[in-house]
Amino acid sequence: MSPGLTEAVKLHAARWLYRLQLSQSIVGAVFSALTFSGVFTLLLGPLLATLGIGYSGTLAILLAAVVVVLLVFGLFMDQVVKFWEAQAKIGTVRNPFLLGRLYQKDFMNMKYGFLVQLEALLAVLDTSITEESRERILRDLRASVERMQETLAAKEWRIDPDDYVYGDSH
Repeated sequence: MSPGLTEAVKLHAARWLYRLQLSQSIVGAVFSALTFSGVFTLLLGPLLATLGIGYSGTLAILLAAVVVVLLVFGLFMDQVVKFWEAQAKIGTVRNPFLLGRLYQKDFMNMKYGFLVQLEALLAVLDTSITEESRERILRDLRASVERMQETLAAKEWRIDPDDYVYGDSH
């Protein structure tokens, strides 16, 4: 991009490119349906012409059939199987332009790693720490170390209900 473009214009263009990328599967499905309808109109047109249905009628029948199949299949996959739920979460929650939202792994690292370490460091540096605060920090550090060891052994985070950042359903 030229040096004269502002950061706001660059960000706006990046957002549109990101949205275009997300819509590529829909655009691909539309063009596939049109290609299918066009090819089979040419193949089935002469056959259906003997029944009195012209090429435009054949195209209309095929397009209607494709739309019905796509809608029924799409609704089944979306509502019953919930096939696109994870993709929808990633497309919205992990959108690089939603800067205020924490990724799950970042939340877990902050909660069970960095926060506990910083509290312990503050306690070490603070000379006026009470015995109660000291015990709480030691308890949190032990729990954090145990949680980190469990995570490393399992090679994945155990996500408790209060740790979940992507909404109500998992």
